[in-house]
Parts: sequence; C-alpha cells; structure tokens
Amino acid sequence: PYLIAPTLIITVAQRLVRTLCPGAGKPLPVDGSIKLMLDKQFEDLPKKYKDELPMGNELYEAQPTADCPNGTRGRTAVFEVMQMNDEIERIILTNPIESDIYTVARKKGMLMMKEDAIIKSFGKVIPVEEVNMLGKDMLGDGAEEDLTADKEETPASSVTETPSGE
Repeated sequence: PYLIAPTLIITVAQRLVRTLCPGAGKPLPVDGSIKLMLDKQFEDLPKKYKDELPMGNELYEAQPTADCPNGTRGRTAVFEVMQMNDEIERIILTNPIESDIYTVARKKGMLMMKEDAIIKSFGKVIPVEEVNMLGKDMLGDGAEEDLTADKEETPASSVTETPSGE
C-alpha cells in the first residue's frame, strides 16, 4: 500500500452494456417505487453533485422494432471513476478499508457504475434492463434493486446474459 497511494492518480472500472437502437426505446415513467429506488441510490451523493445530474422523468426499456428485433444493437461502456486526492491517499496509507475510501470518494462526487448506467438510460442510450443487470455485485446500499420490479412483466428476466469478458 505504501507505493500505491503516492503513485495512483485515478482508477477506472468499466463494463460493456447493450445500447438501444434509435427509435426503439419504450418510455418507463419514473414514479412510485422506481422514484424511491432512484432516490435511495443517489441519497449519499452530496446535493451539489446531484443537482448537476441530467435526470429526467422517463427511463427507457428495450422495445423491438422492424429494423431492430431485440430493441438493442451494439454496446457502450458504463464507468466508475475515482480520482485520487490527499484524503484518499491518507486512508490508503493508514487504514485501507473499502468503505472509508468509498465514503470519501462519494463525498467528492464519485458516481458508481450503476448510477452512470441510470443516467445513460435517462438519456435513451441504454435500456433500463442493463441497469438492473449491473446491480447484482455493485458496492453500496440498494445495489440489488430492480428498477422494473413493480411491473407485471420484467423484460430483464427474459434477456440472455452474455459473458462480459472480465
């Protein structure tokens, strides 16, 4: 650890997720339990960073079209980026506990990978089903919450997962 802290500048984690075909996104209103889950996901992010997020009133689900039978085509990356600072360096050197590093990074505005995916679903880049697939092993409270759980049918349950190559 004594060599990591002073030499580390930034850490980046990424995963590839499916992208929506143009015109293939079916709007999913953000209300009720979905709104509560989103509020819970972002609750520990400081207000000054939350206010800058491009949140909307609708997430988007994959919807098949004539040109795009699955509603998705191609992949894009979702990221989690942590920039080093003196406080994180001190934690790594003195008592490197993951939750302490997370707390400090979060206080500085770090977004989790799942949150990057949520923002991309608001932007009609990826389907909300991909957000749900990311949550199974992410750090943080509410990580296993399914954003489409209150619906009768969850399209993510019928999606075949592809190995991510990790």
